[in-house]
Amino acid sequence: MAQGGFFDEDAHGESAKDQRQNNKTEPGSEQQRAYQNAKTNTPHTARMAHDQALNKVMQSLLKEDSQVYKQFVENESFKRFVSDMVFHLTSAT
Repeated sequence: MAQGGFFDEDAHGESAKDQRQNNKTEPGSEQQRAYQNAKTNTPHTARMAHDQALNKVMQSLLKEDSQVYKQFVENESFKRFVSDMVFHLTSAT
């Protein structure tokens, strides 16, 4: 059984995802601001800023869910799928 999964709960019933969302210094927050700035001011660079932010977030998953991180790093089609999906979802806002 894998430990430290993305949706595992701590002793207080709070998932790792909830903990990240409640953390004011969420991984990738600086990159997220850069992405939002690029999307607003220089849309042609938004995808690069998005990919940098996504890479930072995926690196933070290494401790929580190594299988997702491993797939993201080693499986190019999975990385492309996740990147395209997240970019599409965030560019619509």
